[in-house]
Order: sequence, then C-alpha cells, then structure tokens
Amino acid sequence: MRALPCVITLLFMSQVYVFNEKIAAQNSQSLIETAKKSWALYASAARLWSYKIRSEYTSHENGKIVYSSVNIGTVRSNDRCILLEQTDPSVQGSDVFKKPKEVRVFNPEYMFSAKQVHDKNGWALTSISEYSEILQRESNNWITVKDQIESESIFAPISMDSMNLLRLVDHPCCKISQFNMTKGIVEFSLEIIGDKRPARMRSIERCTLTLDPKNWWVITNATIEARNGKDGISTIKRVFTYEKNFDGYPLLKEIKESIISDDKSYNSEGIYKFEFLAQAKIPTDSDFTLKAFNIPEAARKIASQESPFVNQLSESKSNSTPWYRWVIIISAVFVLTGFLLLLASKFRKAT
Repeated sequence: MRALPCVITLLFMSQVYVFNEKIAAQNSQSLIETAKKSWALYASAARLWSYKIRSEYTSHENGKIVYSSVNIGTVRSNDRCILLEQTDPSVQGSDVFKKPKEVRVFNPEYMFSAKQVHDKNGWALTSISEYSEILQRESNNWITVKDQIESESIFAPISMDSMNLLRLVDHPCCKISQFNMTKGIVEFSLEIIGDKRPARMRSIERCTLTLDPKNWWVITNATIEARNGKDGISTIKRVFTYEKNFDGYPLLKEIKESIISDDKSYNSEGIYKFEFLAQAKIPTDSDFTLKAFNIPEAARKIASQESPFVNQLSESKSNSTPWYRWVIIISAVFVLTGFLLLLASKFRKAT
C-alpha cells in the first residue's frame, strides 16, 4: 500500500512533464509564427535596398596562408530583380582597382552573368538562362543564384547560409530542436536532415542562431557546423553588427566570420563591411537587363538554341570570348552553308 502513493506521484509527475512539454512546444510555435511575420516584413522592405560591400578574407592551412583577398561589390535590387556587381573573388590581392569585375543579374524573364572585358569598357556574356528553365530545374529543393545573392547581402540578417529563415523553418530539411526566449533574446537551434537538404546547400549538420525579437528578429550571432572536404566538421562563427534604422528597420553594418576545422589544420577569418546606399529612385526592371550592360537582347535567342555559343557560355573564363564574336562566327557558318547548298543546286542542274 505504501507503494501506491509513489506510483500516483510518478504518474502525476509524468503528466505534468508531458503538459509542460506541450506548453513549451506551443510557446515555441507561437514564437516561430511571430518571427515569420517579422521576417516577411523585413524581406519585403529589404528587396528595395542597395548596399556597397567590402570583404577582407584570409585562409590558412597548416599554418600557411593559402588565400588572401580584398573585394568590393554593389548590390542593387527592386521588388522583382537583383544584381551583384563585384571584383572577381578568385583573384587574390588587396588592390581592388586592378581586379576585373563580374556581375550576376536576375530579372523575372531571365538570369545572366558577365565579366568585364580586358579594357574594362564593356562586358562579355558568360552565362544566361531563361526563367522558365530555372523554374523547371530549381524548384523548392534548389538554392538558386537569386537565393545566394540575397542571403549574402540584403537578406543576410535573416538568412542561414543560402536560405532565408522564412523559407528554412518550413523546409523539410529543417528539424528545429530549440526556439526559446531567455532574457529578451531567442536561441534558435536546428539540425539539417541530410537527404532532404536542398541542392547547392553546403553540407551543414546543425546550427544555433541568436535572434533579437526587439529588432525584427534579426540574427546577432550564428554558430554553424558543416562537413568539410576532409570528412571532418568545420565550425563557422559569425557576429552581426547593425547601425541606425532605415524606416524602422535595422541596417547591417558588419559581419565578422571565423572558420576552423575540427583537426585544427584549417582556419580562416573574414570581415564584411556594409554601406547602405540611399537611392534617389528604385531601379526599374530595365536596369537588370542585357541592354543595361550594352549586350543586345538578341543574345538570348542565340543562347536558347543548341549551338557552340551555349557551350562557350558554360565553359567561359575571365578571358571569355565576347558575345559579338560568336554572332559573327555563327553568321559565317550560315552564309557558308547557304553558299554550299547553292553550288550543289547548280551542280545538279548542270548534270
């Protein structure tokens, strides 16, 4: 009989534990829904912003510098389009004025990239894709170029790697383990389910984000664990700094990043400085077209055909052949073909 009160107590305690777990889950879900509303409003505002970004990055392997570079870039966007124009990050060095520039542009009809020609007076087209093709292959389970540009610039305060948090929390790859508020800040921990990870997403295992619910739920600190090329784990840490608000929204000022592998053989340090660019007017869609970079729209039609031009686009390097040379080459092929057909016709008539 003495054991009965203990059994009743244990049953009561277990029910209390289950009740508390349910309450915690409800509270977490309520916090997530509140955060999602803030992220949606922030994203809507940020799509109209422009930033100038300066990055300084150095990587070490086994104590030796293997990469060191300073780069500058500009991000411009409107509600439908975005572009990133930057110095080529594959070129090492700190003299940004000697580096060639590249640009990645996304608009509602197509996406393209181009590199500055050697005399820096024009642009050579390096790739182009119609938006309909992008939709076919880059569904919800893809990280698109647009995602990458946004998450590295205007959406950086509300993004983890290449996905904005609004999309991430509802994605099948995301398993939320913690979303709790303590002393006015929110600790958000999650795991990435490997077989549901979007294509082009880094091999991230888990991460913990610190969010500021008083400031549109932006990220203030991030710790990310990702698999590296040595079958180990690298830990990425980021610290976000903000400055004065713009229309009530926090503006990103700086991100400090450090990466270290679990075997300590690799480490890197980077700092990204953001300068908000006030725009007299929002860019129009025409500012995000081939024509805006003095590349004729006719290049779209040529690139849409299965021709050597398409292969050249996908394989082009910094010294890529300008688009107009390929127009000349293809035109010459058509003229030569027509000439040969004409000779063949005359030969048949003569016989």
